[in-house]
Amino acid sequence: MHMASRGALQETNNFAQEVGGVVVDRISVSYRTNLVLKEVSLHVNRGEAITLLGNSGCGKTTLLRAIAGFVAPSHGRIHLAARDITNVPSHRRDIGFLHQQYALFPHLTVEQNVHFGLRERRVPKDVAKAKTDSVLSMVRLEGARTKYPSELSGGMQQRVALARCLVLEPKVLLLDEPLSALDANLRVELRHELQEMRRRFPEMTMIYVTHDRDEAMTFSDRIAVMRDGVIEQLGSPRELYDRPQNEFIARFLGELNEIPKEVAERLGHGQSSPSQHSRWYIRPERVVLSDEFDITLPGTVKAVEWSGNTHRVVVELPGHGCEMTVSSTRLREEPYVGKTVSISFRPEDCMHVSCK
Repeated sequence: MHMASRGALQETNNFAQEVGGVVVDRISVSYRTNLVLKEVSLHVNRGEAITLLGNSGCGKTTLLRAIAGFVAPSHGRIHLAARDITNVPSHRRDIGFLHQQYALFPHLTVEQNVHFGLRERRVPKDVAKAKTDSVLSMVRLEGARTKYPSELSGGMQQRVALARCLVLEPKVLLLDEPLSALDANLRVELRHELQEMRRRFPEMTMIYVTHDRDEAMTFSDRIAVMRDGVIEQLGSPRELYDRPQNEFIARFLGELNEIPKEVAERLGHGQSSPSQHSRWYIRPERVVLSDEFDITLPGTVKAVEWSGNTHRVVVELPGHGCEMTVSSTRLREEPYVGKTVSISFRPEDCMHVSCK
């Protein structure tokens, strides 16, 4: 082993021991000739919730499965606390894995599904029963303990799968798009339940995979945005939303308005003006239908959408040959197509991002 590699590995081990979380150190994973993960590194603190966010095929599920032990990296190491688990079998990693399809045993009742892992570990019967009862109460399934998976709704099946993970008290819980099969209302409800679970298990480290930005923003302490097998940016939801490092991240986390060229040149003071390598943007909710802020532009309402609590107003800016969108939950008066309006925003709300 080269001295530099030994030093890097020792530093990683020290970090893992200090935080008691998960350390992924420059791992690569290939499927035949396809390189899916490209020397990815990730440090997750004990008790932290991190979301791996990205489109299908970006490598987020492969990274999760590598941490779980279902996929072997071709390069790099994985640590849990002070322990190198790179070559440790999945069932000995003290990691819970909540599958997208829940993977419940159809021939076992709810209680038997939750109890199964404890039985495999030969936990004494009285202890196993107490643990099972406690977890079923926690996920509000005491009344369904004798039912089979086929008799349960999708949301209840998800809670059974979650209880089956929690009853083993893992150091790390991995969640692979656990809400993707549920309808919109149930997804919101179960997002709240996952937040409650975080409060009940403050020491448990959680790594969550999703392509849904709303799930990522509400669940995470930090988000790792992935693309093409690498982590593009890692930071808090607020940091990624307000200060994205590039256009891909900015667009992935929400709608954007491109600032008209003439205004962008003023914002950049001639130093960061628009180019093929960068752009100035602003979020629709930071633009208002008024002239109250420093930058004010005249325009005409081109389209209005109302979603019950939010107006989305598209304004054409004839003097700049472009459009900008305003998203607001409070408007002074109802806009209509063809109305002449002013839009305005503050320079400090604008974002200058790379277009790589």
